[in-house]
Amino acid sequence: AFLVTPAGPAEPPHRRCLSLRTHSRYAIAVRAAQEAYPGRHLQYALLPGCGRKLRLLCANTLLAEGWTLYCGELLVEAGYAPDPRVRFLQAREQLHCACRVLVDVGLHTGKLSWNDAVGFLVRKAKLERTHAVREVRICAERPSWALSGLLGKLLIEELRDECRERLGGRFSLRAFHDDLLSHGVLPPELLAREMGVPFEQGGRELLRRLQPAER
Repeated sequence: AFLVTPAGPAEPPHRRCLSLRTHSRYAIAVRAAQEAYPGRHLQYALLPGCGRKLRLLCANTLLAEGWTLYCGELLVEAGYAPDPRVRFLQAREQLHCACRVLVDVGLHTGKLSWNDAVGFLVRKAKLERTHAVREVRICAERPSWALSGLLGKLLIEELRDECRERLGGRFSLRAFHDDLLSHGVLPPELLAREMGVPFEQGGRELLRRLQPAER
């Protein structure tokens, strides 16, 4: 089931309309991939089978949020989103996550005020002001959490590229995903070690890939 948080009963009609306007039926496919299958639900459903009880208690936010965002993009890559409206909303989700990174860093380094951060999300991420205020509140209350989705996704893609390069024609995307999910929700560096992949987090490469989002 997909639940849409309704506007407060005390809100005037125009505010209720603005609050609900950003909920599109074409986003359901993206949300299903991110939150249900093969996204967050599958990731945590497989967690008890990882073989180590400690990993049930120490799920890594970077991989958890990164896997969620990765699955939304995987939906498009695998050809399950032929409708351009679905692809557009998935791309908008990527933009939203990139803007979150800049807001998170800007707030906690003092380079953005609260109002500046809200205005930035309205202009760049195309959020309604009500939703922008909520996003800024989350970034303010949970430092670095907003970074985890986009950075985690990039690290998963980097790990996938390492596996593809190492295995060549023997590489299987399904086998890669099965192996990744079988070890628990670990930090990417530890996960790579468990998978036997010579993986080194490329800080410069991540910065290079994030730069287009800043523009």
